[in-house]
Amino acid sequence: MSGTGNGIVYVQTKGTEDMPSQYAVISLARAARSMGVDVAMFYMLRGAEVPKKAVVEKIGPPTEEMPALKELLKKAIEEGVEIYVCPHSGKLCGINPGGYFDGIKTAGAATLNDLAVGYGTVITF
Repeated sequence: MSGTGNGIVYVQTKGTEDMPSQYAVISLARAARSMGVDVAMFYMLRGAEVPKKAVVEKIGPPTEEMPALKELLKKAIEEGVEIYVCPHSGKLCGINPGGYFDGIKTAGAATLNDLAVGYGTVITF
């Protein structure tokens, strides 16, 4: 976690009902990371369903020009984007915790608050 205030936390609250939002947040996070910015993504509420391995595996590319969501998540993790999911907030939306995509960490409210304070910028989808 960065303490410099020179980073971005992208918070994804939308689930599979808004797939353009899923691609946008990952694309923005990867772009910021390529610029040397510390980046974290935090999935919560309906968004907690998206990083589940079973869900990610089913989501194909939205267009012929774009890769599948699982490929983008894998690349983001490889490039150093920290990705978190809050299983407790997902439970509020009826989403059972567990079974997340490899490399995604579980976290709660305290972690999100620490990220927000440490990184300095929070963008919510």
